[in-house]
Amino acid sequence: MVKILIFLSLALISLKVAILPILAQTPGGTSFSLSVTPPVAYITLKPGESFVATVSLENEGTSSVTVTPTLADFEPDKAGTGIILSDFTTFPYLDPEKPTQLKQELQLQPGEKKIISLPIKTPHTASASEHHLTLLFPGLDLNVADGSPTGANISGVIGSNLIVMISPDIQDLSQLSLEKYEGVYLIDSFSPITFKLWAKNEGQLAGVASGSAQLLSSNGNVMSSWSFFPDIVLAHSQRLLRTTGEKVAEPDGEIQPATVFSYKSPFLIGKYQVKIAFGSANQLNRLTTTYPVIAFPFLISGLLVTCCIILIGYRIFIRKLPLGKRLQTY
Repeated sequence: MVKILIFLSLALISLKVAILPILAQTPGGTSFSLSVTPPVAYITLKPGESFVATVSLENEGTSSVTVTPTLADFEPDKAGTGIILSDFTTFPYLDPEKPTQLKQELQLQPGEKKIISLPIKTPHTASASEHHLTLLFPGLDLNVADGSPTGANISGVIGSNLIVMISPDIQDLSQLSLEKYEGVYLIDSFSPITFKLWAKNEGQLAGVASGSAQLLSSNGNVMSSWSFFPDIVLAHSQRLLRTTGEKVAEPDGEIQPATVFSYKSPFLIGKYQVKIAFGSANQLNRLTTTYPVIAFPFLISGLLVTCCIILIGYRIFIRKLPLGKRLQTY
């Protein structure tokens, strides 16, 4: 039976799409806006199963729009924060016996919604694999007036990411590990302790990041702790991890979990440890790693050194001047 993996809605949306929604104003003042639902979908099939993936495309603007659905592959970028689109697809499991609207010109009137289908059929011999697809909708604003296009046409593109996973059973085939720790090992006592984390998945299928990070004092006391946001790490890729404890505002005003783990205290001194327990959601024994952080009052020390230099300079140089010699006679 076909299974669609349903994760937290925020986890679905968190896979950044390297496509901007179509949103513009035509010279005549009409609104040109398209939206897709869902922005991201995860589909799991067993070998021999079939499924029809659907994406809803809606014209939220006030002018007619023409779109031509196309399918392209994508891969996560090396920074782990977005995706890189291809110009074509190598997906081998499109069902040729069922109709599809791919590469067909579709016209949407203002307020109109269309359902775009993508029929998938896997052979019984299909092996465990993961395919990263983007259903693209390049759009053109017709800017219709009296039945004919006038003025300058506005174009753009919007897309929906589809992750198709083929698995013969429900076994977790992800292999998540902590790929990179980025943090300052030596900080000033008045500075916060901050770091970033990247996860890597060397497995055949995607996995959900799970685990926690703790900041420990020199005597082992927990000063702060963070839980990882359940982001999905795609197969053969890496991803910047996020924390559920803090949130930041994106440029578009959307609130997202923070990618920077941060601890602020009025004054820190001594040796601390960042302890990380990380693995997939189904992994019982998570890998534990620690990273040292040393806090030292560099600012205070710098001020003291500066004062000492000024005092020494006064004793060596100022007293050799005529005014200094006169002061020594009193």
